[in-house]
Amino acid sequence: MARYEHLLVFKLIYDFMVYFYKISRKFPKDIKYSLATEIKYCLDEVIKLIIIANDSSDKVNFLSQSLQLLEIIKIKIRLLYSLEIISHKRYDFMARSLTEISKQLVAWKKWSQSSRK
Repeated sequence: MARYEHLLVFKLIYDFMVYFYKISRKFPKDIKYSLATEIKYCLDEVIKLIIIANDSSDKVNFLSQSLQLLEIIKIKIRLLYSLEIISHKRYDFMARSLTEISKQLVAWKKWSQSSRK
């Protein structure tokens, strides 16, 4: 199995997951067990797809799925902000983090597409 711990995108998403898991502990129960759980599930899926993509010869499909999930996460994080569950400062930090993760995934996807040709 290929190593994935060295990937910057893996480190970024892992750090984001740790951050989100920590802050979601203080969410109201209804949000904690609905919206926060959905976000955690999507984050888990993204990290799984990154690990699978790193070991796969056809990375593009897995990276595309990761990018789709990241868009869903962005919307759900925005909803947390709109519902005033998270502060503007936290929203800004998370939005910037997700944008950086997206950039890394897009670059990896482009590289994978060009190396297939």
